[in-house]
Amino acid sequence: MVKVKVKICGITEKKDAKMCEMAGADIIGVVSNVGITSPRAVDLKKCGEILSQISSTKVVVACLNSIYMAEDIVKTVEPDLIQLHGRESVDLVKDIKDSLGIKVIKALQVKDVNVVKQAIEYSRVSDFILLDTYSKIGGGSGTVHDWGISRMVVENIKCPVILAGGLNPKNVKDAIKNVKPFAVDVSSGVEVSTGKKDLKLVLDFIKNAKSP
Repeated sequence: MVKVKVKICGITEKKDAKMCEMAGADIIGVVSNVGITSPRAVDLKKCGEILSQISSTKVVVACLNSIYMAEDIVKTVEPDLIQLHGRESVDLVKDIKDSLGIKVIKALQVKDVNVVKQAIEYSRVSDFILLDTYSKIGGGSGTVHDWGISRMVVENIKCPVILAGGLNPKNVKDAIKNVKPFAVDVSSGVEVSTGKKDLKLVLDFIKNAKSP
């Protein structure tokens, strides 16, 4: 049985990135201030400083409206992947992948079953599809959505799915059992305060996500 990958996102400090990596996180994500207003958002220089501390897969989260914004991220941070968390078109996602040679995670908000059709379209041009809970602010609400819909996405696309939205050490095992994603993504669910990750919560989350 292939163990699910764990992505810990919203890292704001170098020490937290290293801590999460040493705890066993497979993917480390930072939220950039490129198109995003969030208490966890940091500028590109700091994104690079944080991710330079680790050897785990490195992800920068951004909301983009042009390929030039993506070019700036790739040049400044040198991540392994860009997570597109805005309203990027299918064509823009394709252009970023083809022109910059960077792997792309396209985040989609789960509001209703219409996300299945949306995921099918984006899966043709993305390396991963991330499913987050719908919110008016564009995701990152820290609340759980209907896992049945996420399972439908998994069953209807070939692209690996990363499950996000309100996950924490207590519910991650059930989430994996219900959705069967490639990876799970957590941010606020392993924090003691906004942007500050807690070692025990991180360890518990990874243990519960990877245990049979």
